[in-house]
Parts: sequence; C-alpha cells; structure tokens
Amino acid sequence: MNGRRSLNEITPGIQEFFAGRTVFITGGTGFLGAVLLEKLLRACPEITTVYLLVRPKRLHDVHNRVSTLFDSPLFSKHGPESRRKVVAIPGDVSKSGLALHEDDRNVLIDTVSVVFHAAATINFNAALQSAININLIGTKRVLQLCHHMKNIKALVYVSTAYCNCTLGSVILEQVYPAKYDPNYVIELVQNKSPEETRNLTARLTSDHPNTYSFSKQLAENLVKTERKQIPVAIVRPTVVLGTLKEPVAGWIDNVQTGGFAFIAGAAKGVFRVVVADQNRVADIVPCDHVANLMLAAAWRAGVSSEDLTLKVYHCSTGTTNPVTWGQYTNHVVEMVRKHPCHEMLWYPAAKCRLSPLRSTIAVLLLHILPAYALLAVTKLRGKPNRVLLSVQQKYALGIKHVKYFTKRQWHFDINNTSELAESLKPTDRRLFDFDPKNIDWYSYLQANVLGVREYYHKEPTTTLNEARKRIKRFWLLHMAAHIALFLMVLLAAHLLLGTDLVVSIMLAVVFTVLFVWL
Repeated sequence: MNGRRSLNEITPGIQEFFAGRTVFITGGTGFLGAVLLEKLLRACPEITTVYLLVRPKRLHDVHNRVSTLFDSPLFSKHGPESRRKVVAIPGDVSKSGLALHEDDRNVLIDTVSVVFHAAATINFNAALQSAININLIGTKRVLQLCHHMKNIKALVYVSTAYCNCTLGSVILEQVYPAKYDPNYVIELVQNKSPEETRNLTARLTSDHPNTYSFSKQLAENLVKTERKQIPVAIVRPTVVLGTLKEPVAGWIDNVQTGGFAFIAGAAKGVFRVVVADQNRVADIVPCDHVANLMLAAAWRAGVSSEDLTLKVYHCSTGTTNPVTWGQYTNHVVEMVRKHPCHEMLWYPAAKCRLSPLRSTIAVLLLHILPAYALLAVTKLRGKPNRVLLSVQQKYALGIKHVKYFTKRQWHFDINNTSELAESLKPTDRRLFDFDPKNIDWYSYLQANVLGVREYYHKEPTTTLNEARKRIKRFWLLHMAAHIALFLMVLLAAHLLLGTDLVVSIMLAVVFTVLFVWL
C-alpha cells in the first residue's frame, strides 16, 4: 500500500495525463467510439485536439458526419468549445495507408501522443477477406502509422473477450498464441476466388465460431509482435450494452448487437425467443465502463512507458457481479411491459429456450409464421409489407450466430483490471468508474429499455401514458388468443375426432399449456 501511495503521489492523474495532449481515435463515430469521445471531452477538458478517422460516405462528407454526431443526445452537454477540439480526418482502416492524405498523415505523426484503435467489423457473418482486411490488416496499418509518430505515449487496442473462446472456460489476461501467424494469413487470403475463400474459411476458422473472433485473435498477436517500443494496452470487453450513467443512462445509437436487438424487438412484442441457457452468465458490460477502462488503460501505459510489458484488461462483470441470461430476459420483458412502446404489434413476452428442437419450433410459430401472416394480409390489401418478415429473418440469422456464446459460459480473469482500478487516485476511481460491483442490474436494464424506446424507436416519454393504456388492451387480446386456441382444439377434438367432452377438454388443456410453455 505504501508503494502504491507513493506512486500515486508522483504520477499524474488521468485528467493531468491527457491535458495538453492530442489524441487519435479510429471508430470514433461508432457506438463505443462515440461514448469514448464524449467522456474524453467532458472529463479531460484540457485536452488539445482529438482527431477522428472518419470514413467518407456517399452524400455525407466526414465533417457532416461529425456534425451529426454532435447533434445527438449523447453530446447534449457539450458546447462549441468541445466541438472545436474534434477534427475529422478522412480515412478508412480497410484501405492502404488508412487512405490518409499526406498532409493529414504528417499532422498525426507530428502531434498525436495517444491512439485508441476501436474501428472493426463486428459482423459475425463477415466474409473472411473482409474480417481480415478490417480487423487484422487495419490494425497493422494503424500500428505502422504509430511507429512514425514522434510523441507516441500509448496505444489502446480494443479487442473482444471472446477472441480466445475456444481455448477453455477460463481466459487469462494475456495474449494467447494464435494457430496461424497473422502475416501468413494476410498473404493467404489475398486475391482468392470465392470458392478458394470458402475453402480457406472452413480450414482457417475450424477452431473458431466465426471470422470475427478468429480475426481479433490474430490482431492481438500482431499487436504483440509488431508493437516494438510502443506502450500498448489491449482492452477486451464482453457483451457491450448501453451506458450505465454517463452521459445519460441507457444511451444507444443502434441495435446491431444481439442484446440491443432483442430489447428492440421485445419492446414491439415481435421477439419472443432467446436461444440461451438461462442459468449461464450473460456477462454484459455497460458501454461507459468500457470507455472508462480504455482511458485508464491509456493512462497506465503512458505513465509507465518505460515498462513495455503489454497489459491485457478484461472488461467483464461475470466474476464479481454476474447476471444470467434468464435474469436478463425476464428483466427486459418486465421492463418493456412497464415502459411499453406505443407502436407495439403484440403483447410482449419472451423466454430462454435451450433445446434446439424447442427453439426452432418456437421461432417458426412465434416469429416466422406471424410475419408471413402479416405479409399475406397486406398483400390482400394491395400493399404487401415485408418489413416484419425481413426483421424476423435477420433475427433468426442472428440467433444462429450468437447461440454458441449464449449456451456457454467463461470465467474471464480480471486481475489486471482490478489492479489498474486500485492504482488510480481516488478521484479518478470515481470519475472513471469501471467497477462491476456498482451495477444494479434491475435499474440498468430498465435504463436500456427506456434508451431503446427513446433513442432507437424514437418514442418520447410523453407517449408512455397512452402506451400503458394500449398494452392493457394487448394483454386482453393476448389472453383472448389463448382462450381461442383452447376452444379451437376443444371443438376440433370433440367434433372432428369424435372424442367425448371430458377427453376433448383434457386435450385442449394439454395443447394450450404446451403452446404457452413453448
């Protein structure tokens, strides 16, 4: 303890460390990157400049994209001074040299001292070449730029806790050797035909659930072997959901990840199946905790730059404050009923299903069949609506890709993360909180439900009272549907099959109970 107090006395805090510095962020317009940027500007007001690598999009130049970012509720606490500190730089991690203009490249080389590399494709279904190009070669391009930076003090690479998910149930905070050399894989996937790529994918990723975890494990190995004298930290989050409290509780800007997608669909009453072991730990982490850990990791790497030991930090709740998939599902359903969407399609209900047969039947009956029914009805009206069918097909595909993780459980070691928290000054520990024990799951998931309702479904809180009246009517329809099912089976058994009334009632009860259980 005395040694730690002495270190704290002579070491600048996180705010002091970032004061006067210039920072470079890749992935800064994404969900995690934007939360990181907001916290950096708000908690470290003396920072000089933040350069964001922004990919130009058709009809939107990079400056317009950053302006749109600052118009979001995430940056509602920021004024023109914060906006002036953020400079958009056109570029793309998937392109040679990050597609940087020479002048921009020179500015980064001359001024940047801290780099956060968060850009990645998180698509579990990404083609191998795409995953390697963005997640692996993109990381190599960032490293090459960092090697030219004259004042580099820290590089933080954002990985995933699941990049080593096939190595056992206990994952330590270390870079595990990959089966293949990263540069060998880079050479191997170049200029391959579609058939060759399919064969390569099957061979290379045979011990990984998807190309995402495969490419991220390779990228970690690349960072370790090619960082040279750059102080590096690797941050591995688990399942990232909305913010716990900063700058607002429950902030989300998309529903691309499975956890958000389920909340969005459950709120409308259309997602009713979670393929998961309800007793397994979900290991969900708030996005602002990940951002705080990234800033603390950069600080630690920067102030300890003479010690080039590569530190890996897990951002995980499963060890100290676990929540199971069953608890997650039940809390979400309770909250979407308590804070319903005005434009719901049916009464919200969902449960975890582990059996492949049961989950497949449930998805077909409760997701796909109603979507086709809606399409048929709208076709008869002359205005076919395929939106729900498209949503359900995407959700079914998502289930296929995430069930590997939702049916299993890992213990992610957090010794480095705990030691990092303990090394912070008390003020920094409060300001840059990433302690899982500070999460109340009930209130946190409620904030996420409200966040999805407001920020994704665009339903203001002023519609809540009317929505609560509507959900009562949907509950009556929900119960009426069960009664109608009971009567249909009763009549079918009694009139069509000729069974006596008592047997028909028993069959109707059993069939209805089985349907509800399903």
